[in-house]
Amino acid sequence: MNRFSPRNAGTLIDDAIATYRANAGPILIAASLFVFPMALLVGVGQDFFLRGFVEETLIGTDPTAAPSFGMFAGYAAMVAGAQLMFFGRAYLDSAILAAFPQMLYGRVSDRAAFLKGGLPRYGWYLLTGYLVSLLASLAAVASFVVLFAGGIVVWTLLSLAAVIAVLENANTVQAIQRSYGLTKPHFWRVLGYLVILSVLMGLFEGAIASPLIVRQIVVAVQNPDAVFQQTSLVWKIAEGLVLAVAMTLVAPIMPLALAHLYTDLRARSEGMDLIVRAREIAARTA
Repeated sequence: MNRFSPRNAGTLIDDAIATYRANAGPILIAASLFVFPMALLVGVGQDFFLRGFVEETLIGTDPTAAPSFGMFAGYAAMVAGAQLMFFGRAYLDSAILAAFPQMLYGRVSDRAAFLKGGLPRYGWYLLTGYLVSLLASLAAVASFVVLFAGGIVVWTLLSLAAVIAVLENANTVQAIQRSYGLTKPHFWRVLGYLVILSVLMGLFEGAIASPLIVRQIVVAVQNPDAVFQQTSLVWKIAEGLVLAVAMTLVAPIMPLALAHLYTDLRARSEGMDLIVRAREIAARTA
């Protein structure tokens, strides 16, 4: 892994996955604590809501009947879980980013310190991430006549703001300014990287959840009428559990990939790789 040198998008993502694998123990513990419970709420709630909608609209005999309690509860759980997961993922991201410098030089040695490490910068990460999301949403709405291009521009230029809030101990304004300065000269490179990363995240989650899709295909082929039959309670919970596992396992990739993008842009714009190499040589010869 080339820690600080300029790299293409594929190498950056490979390095992010390699960092994940090298530190899988503490990362997965943190993800299990801060993401999985909320992801389970989202997964099970989504399954109960969507399947309940299909069952009651396509299978139900009374189209005017009010939504069932299970469908309403599923929707409420899905919404509540999504809101809580925003905070949980933010803490996971903050913990990973706080430990990222150590990961670049080896493996996380203290798991307890890793779990606590996200706390000092968590508030700034959360505030910066929320403000960036708000600005991107406002820009998207303001530019709806040009296919929401404004939101894409803001999303790209400020994509590293929350990362910088942790890695450089910056406040929200400083982080936004710094992200703008780093990403603007490499706008199209960053945009392409973010698009590729977003697509891969979806594909990774889909691959982990693929047994569900395969099972549905097999059942539909064996018995086409099964598509229009109600799903058992146990299977709904099982599907929600698999979706939760997929979201939990994939969640750490995003902060790691953005952190590696940060080092890449610093190498391109500031010669960070040369500075680090010079310091390492000086330390060895001292």
